[in-house]
Amino acid sequence: MIAVLDTHIVLWWFDRSRRLTRDQTRMLARNDADHPLGVADISLW
Repeated sequence: MIAVLDTHIVLWWFDRSRRLTRDQTRMLARNDADHPLGVADISLW
C-alpha cells in the first residue's frame, strides 16, 4: 500500500522538523519498494 503524504509532512520531513511525531518518523524511515511513499501533484505546485 502507498502512503500518501500531506504537504506539511513532506515539508517537515525535508526540513527534519521536530514537529513530526515518533510514529510519522518511523513510517517515513521504513519507506522502500514494499512501503512506497506518494505525494499529491498539487502539493508540488
